[in-house]
Amino acid sequence: MVRGLGQTGVHPVLSPDARWIYFADKSAGILRMPAQGGAPEKILHMRGISRGISPDGRSIYFVRDVAGTTLWKLDLETREAAPALDGLVPYCTSCWALSATGIYYLRGQSGKEGRQAVFFHDVATRADEMIAEYPEPLLPMGSGPFSLSPDGKRLLLVRVDPYQSDIMRVDGFR
Repeated sequence: MVRGLGQTGVHPVLSPDARWIYFADKSAGILRMPAQGGAPEKILHMRGISRGISPDGRSIYFVRDVAGTTLWKLDLETREAAPALDGLVPYCTSCWALSATGIYYLRGQSGKEGRQAVFFHDVATRADEMIAEYPEPLLPMGSGPFSLSPDGKRLLLVRVDPYQSDIMRVDGFR
């Protein structure tokens, strides 16, 4: 939540130059406001959850729907939004991370039902390369966001293991 600056919003992200805070409001648009405080301005009138800002600060990437498989890109200069890539794991809205040259993301593997892998999408060539297989299908609900180190050499992925149930026997119960 964005609080303390006179605004309430969700999933705030700070621009690389620390001048702006981008967030969503109740009407599901994307807004920005000066990081030092001030009036927000709506920059996009479509839903944008799980936002990320490109390292150069020129674009915001976002997913429009919880079950969506498309990652969108909003050009901050022209305010035009367009699909950046398709193939995200449904319900895994934060299973992606931006780098200076592309996007790391989780998607299903072709021809391998229920198998997932981390891919790299090169924004210049629009080519996708598999980086690593996932050991088992990810439970996307409640999974944390991907996080790429500033030097681009380490990718942090948060997995939620499936919940297990214990079966117990109770003797002498009436």
